[in-house]
Amino acid sequence: MRQFAFTLKLNPEMKDEYQEIHENIWPEFVKVLRKAGMKNQSTFFKEDGTLFLYFESDDPEKSLREVSNDPLNIKWQKEMDRFFGKESKKEKTGPKDKNILFKARPEIEVLELIYHKE
Repeated sequence: MRQFAFTLKLNPEMKDEYQEIHENIWPEFVKVLRKAGMKNQSTFFKEDGTLFLYFESDDPEKSLREVSNDPLNIKWQKEMDRFFGKESKKEKTGPKDKNILFKARPEIEVLELIYHKE
């Protein structure tokens, strides 16, 4: 099992609503995530609006590709757009993987795992 983490910026004033939506995530979307091999997902919030997202998968890149190509993910990403400010929509150098998730969210910064101990 490999770990995968990334950050992105949330409009901080919308934290409670964002959290509520994720507490009531669409059950059919959860099935898409699980089918793609994503497990042990967590999201952490920092007061400046930074979100730290984490999941585990046997093949995180493959899981992201599978989820990114799913029509339900595209619908979910459109629903999530309102939580991210204009500042976060500007293009910047992103991850080399050009899947739809990262195209839809150029503000995502993939983090490199440099230490893990079980």
